[in-house]
Amino acid sequence: MEFPKSYIKTLSIVSIIFGVVLVVVTSIFFDYDEDFWGNITVELHGALFDILIFGLLLYWLLSRNETARNDENARKKIESYLNKKNLSNLNKSDLVSQIKIAAGDAQVLTNIHFNHDLSHLSFQGLVFVECDFDSLCDLSNTDLSGAVFKSCRFLGALWPSSGPMPIMESCIFRECDLSQCSTSEDQASAFEHASFFKCNFTPELYNMLDNYDSIKEK
Repeated sequence: MEFPKSYIKTLSIVSIIFGVVLVVVTSIFFDYDEDFWGNITVELHGALFDILIFGLLLYWLLSRNETARNDENARKKIESYLNKKNLSNLNKSDLVSQIKIAAGDAQVLTNIHFNHDLSHLSFQGLVFVECDFDSLCDLSNTDLSGAVFKSCRFLGALWPSSGPMPIMESCIFRECDLSQCSTSEDQASAFEHASFFKCNFTPELYNMLDNYDSIKEK
């Protein structure tokens, strides 16, 4: 069972306040001798020691749970990456055919690792879910108008700096990772008419997109 940190903090504050109030009230309304207060001091030291031990144990348990969650998330990401469909051995003609088959009538591409030339192709209105676009992928003059990217990763430069930019009119990026996307200021203008919701960026790309008012949900 996981205890919320706010709950632990509240419990600690309440315990301290209760202890202070108890000491103040008893000292005002009851006449105790020195032996009593000496015993109280001993008990308080014991209680503080118990609280310290309990606090350290609780902190260790919470830290262990947090580490376990991080390890599990990392494992899932690695498994997701390893299980992605790799189409890199296909030529462009076969690639287009396979993409159409994979997208189906729903026009959704899921869990595909793109690492090849997609230049001058059209993906209008397609939905990409948990796909990877690595530095070998070339999106020069690729038509992505109306396309939607959900939980996708973009790694490295997605098209040559000297090449034509992809068309991203009304393109939507939702919860995507662009923190490893290498993009110059000129290239970033390709995203001017796109919309980003809860995505990760490099600081440079974030500033450029923020200037275009493309980041809709931060």
